[in-house]
Amino acid sequence: MTLDTPNLGYIKSVYKNTKLKKIVNVYQKNYTNSKGQGFGDFLRGSFYLTYVCMVLGLEFDIDIKNHPMSTYLNNDISLYNINYTNIEAFIDHSLGVNEKQFILNIIQKLNKYDEEIFYLFNNSIPLFDIENPQFNIVQKARDIIIPKIEPKDFILKMLDNKLDMCNLKRNQYGIIHIRAGDYFMNIKKNVDSNKHQISVKHVNDIIRFISKYFSKEKKYIVVGDSDKIKKLISSKFNNIINFETQITHLGEDDNINGNALIETILDFNIMRFSNSIISFTAYRHGSGFSKYCATLYNIPFNQIILQPTI
Repeated sequence: MTLDTPNLGYIKSVYKNTKLKKIVNVYQKNYTNSKGQGFGDFLRGSFYLTYVCMVLGLEFDIDIKNHPMSTYLNNDISLYNINYTNIEAFIDHSLGVNEKQFILNIIQKLNKYDEEIFYLFNNSIPLFDIENPQFNIVQKARDIIIPKIEPKDFILKMLDNKLDMCNLKRNQYGIIHIRAGDYFMNIKKNVDSNKHQISVKHVNDIIRFISKYFSKEKKYIVVGDSDKIKKLISSKFNNIINFETQITHLGEDDNINGNALIETILDFNIMRFSNSIISFTAYRHGSGFSKYCATLYNIPFNQIILQPTI
């Protein structure tokens, strides 16, 4: 489905709720029907809901107050009186679902809602052109999301100190982001390591790609979810820097500590202050962590999907 006039008209005609005024995407560790997901998943769903609200004439907002990461963000006060124990995750938009049917499913849920503000979690993949200037979705999402994910000053000082150690400044380096897979973080113990993950062949493919296409004159920082792979990649190139970090996945890890949260926010902001991002992943849907960081902060972005994929 594309954002053309007939589809918009049809969607609007199905929506019947005259009381609802706003949708809020709530990020936390658990929902009534699901565990929480990663920060990139949350950002992706927030872009999607920006679109849904634009189509339906509703306001949109996000709320992160009940997630542990809010401790390290400037804007850590909720504007809403939310019952966080009663938030549902609306995540039935898998890769094979028709988008038109999915948005109709959302509208059916909204039509039954009898309050002015609807709180939920959504991680849906925008299948439409979010860059289409006719709708200005990206700028709408930026205006809502960016002020609420700004880190506390001490984290930005940590970032600058890391860069200073490598004689780098903000916006003077590129990012190589490697989403190896949850198996490498020792989170999903039952995952098949031969599937859904970056393999030795993939790592060799990444090394060959970097050797062939990356500038040898430019500095890069490697960010990712496997210290082992990050060390291996950085050891092959004099212009690639690896900061060792305590890696976690904000959705999958049940025992997140403060240091891991800080490191995750640091990684996100190291990407934010880069001048380019190239992401390598074995996940067919890509990595929302790097893609929507690039989208939010207008950073040139390329994504390499490694085969085989899921």
